Amino acid sequence: MTAHEDAAPAATHYPAPETEPEPIHRHILTMIARDREGTLARIMNLFSARNYNIDGLAASNIDAERGLSSITLATRGTDKVIHQICRQLERVVNVYHVNDVTSSKDRVIRELALIKVRAEGEKRLEALSIANSFRANITDASKDTIIIEMVASPEKLSTFIDVLRPLGVIEIVRSGATGMINSSHSALEDIMIEEDNARNSA
Repeated sequence: MTAHEDAAPAATHYPAPETEPEPIHRHILTMIARDREGTLARIMNLFSARNYNIDGLAASNIDAERGLSSITLATRGTDKVIHQICRQLERVVNVYHVNDVTSSKDRVIRELALIKVRAEGEKRLEALSIANSFRANITDASKDTIIIEMVASPEKLSTFIDVLRPLGVIEIVRSGATGMINSSHSALEDIMIEEDNARNSA
């Protein structure tokens, strides 16, 4: 038998199976923040420094006496990235109770839009009919335009706007999505109780 015949057969190498990338989804994050200068800027800097994208941002005072505001952020990422964002936001000074509303099956997510439509003659009647079918409101009207207000899920708002476009949509303002989890737990109530207890024990 020759040396070539004695040699062991060469091992067969198969390529390693490719791992599927984690899916990227849009998430709505809510938090309560103290009304202090620089709080919102620190949140924006966090996203900028880590190359996180912000799809929408809404902020408003919810308790003037205690100086508390509600902040809602819309962002995109894998579940791992969103978890990291939430943990990092909780470390920001004057930010409390960060919630990923999207992760809850009991979520309620809404957005407000104002849509100005150039509507004359038959197009005006058609725009009014479409608005009525979507349960939207006519907030103002002039001789050749109407302004329609609608509050709905972001997806339904986009559908509504697409239906109106052939009639002549000339201006759109959207508030950005905000949301809430329908449960008995209240982050705002927790903060109020904690502050009252601290005040009473002082």
